[in-house]
Order: sequence, then C-alpha cells, then structure tokens
Amino acid sequence: MELPRYTGRPPRALNATRAKALGRAALSLVLLGLAVGCSGPSGVEGDILDRETFISVYVDLRLLAMDNRAQEIHPIERDSILEAYGLHADDLVAFADSHGRDVRYMTELWADVEELINRALEPEPEPDTEDEDSVGRGP
Repeated sequence: MELPRYTGRPPRALNATRAKALGRAALSLVLLGLAVGCSGPSGVEGDILDRETFISVYVDLRLLAMDNRAQEIHPIERDSILEAYGLHADDLVAFADSHGRDVRYMTELWADVEELINRALEPEPEPDTEDEDSVGRGP
C-alpha cells in the first residue's frame, strides 16, 4: 500500500526556501567579491558604497529575483535597479571586497537584509472595518 504524497508546503518550508535562496545569493556575492579582490587593486577604494545604500540595492535586487520562478534576475532588470541608484555592479563588488573579511559586520548586514526582505514579503494588515459614523459619538 502506497502512502499519499504531500505536495503542499507549509509556511515554514517557504521561509526556509527563501532563507536558503538568500544565503546562496549572499554567498555568491561574497565569493564574487573575494574573487575580484584577489585579482589586484580595483581603484575604487575611495568610492565605496555606504552600508544603507548597499542594503537597499541588495534588497531590491533580491525581491525582484524572488518574483521570478528561477530566482534569477535578467541583466536588463538588474541594470535598471542599479541605474535607479546611480550605481554599477562593480560598486556592489567593491563594497563586498571592502567589507567581506569583516565577519561580524557582514553577519549583521545580512541579518538586516533578511529582516527587510521578510518585512517586504509579509502581507499588509487588514484595515479596521469599524463604521465611521459610530466613532466618537455617545450612546
């Protein structure tokens, strides 16, 4: 006798999938930064992004990727987000190269990224359906 297969995913499994995808993306970015960092000086040491800008750009890129089934971003879409911030992909790599060896800094940064992504994915609360005519009136 065969057991029926469970095909649905509980919400925790979806969060685990998102966390794995975020972890893979973070690892990819760090590895890319290390690979570029090992190739010699980049010439952008004075123009490193600030933390908040990096987080904002990265969150926007990840949210866009999560909209796609393969969780990949088309280069045109990626470039349009970077252009909106006035940046290039090299700016993100330079940031990762500059801070990638500081484990505490990067751990806190990825925690902030994950928190912002989770907040963006949470459904908005339903507005109160209280009758406006009854508000503020006595018995």
